[in-house]
Amino acid sequence: MKSARTEAGSQVVLLRLQPGDRLIGSLHRLMDESELVSGVLVCGVGSLAEVTVRAATTVDGQHGYTPAMRRLGPWEVTSLQGQLGRGKTGTVEHHVHGTFAGAQGQIVAGHVDDGVVLVTLEIAILLVPGVGWLRTTAKESVAVEGLPVLEPYCLERAGAEV
Repeated sequence: MKSARTEAGSQVVLLRLQPGDRLIGSLHRLMDESELVSGVLVCGVGSLAEVTVRAATTVDGQHGYTPAMRRLGPWEVTSLQGQLGRGKTGTVEHHVHGTFAGAQGQIVAGHVDDGVVLVTLEIAILLVPGVGWLRTTAKESVAVEGLPVLEPYCLERAGAEV
C-alpha cells in the first residue's frame, strides 16, 4: 500500500492498493497508521479479483440487507465512494458503496463488505477537519430502527482534538 497527502487547502489522501491487498482492511490500516479521524472516500478506480457486497432489500414489509454475497471476478471498479470514521472507542468504521462491471458486462453493486485487488486500485480520500463520523444505531432517522449508521458530529463539541 502506498499513500500521499497534501495539507495545502483541502487535505486529500491518495492511496494505491497492490494486487492481493484487501480493500476494507487497507482503508482501516490507513486510518490507523495515519491517525486520521474522518474521511470521505471520493472515488476509487481499478480492478478487483473478488468483491463482497450486500444490497438493500424489503421482505414482508421489513427493510434490511441481503446476506453478504461474495462474487469472484475479475471486476472493473466503475464506482467506489463512502465514509470513513471512528467509533466511540476509536475503532475505524466505514460505510462504502460500489459498482463493479464484469468482462461480459454484468454488474454487481451495493454496500461493500470487502474486496481483493486484482491489478491496482487507486483511491482518493478527502479529509474534512473539525468533523467526524460516529457509528451508532438508527432511531427515528431511518426506516429501519436499530440499523447501524454513521452519524456526523463536530470534533470540538465531542471533546476530540482537531
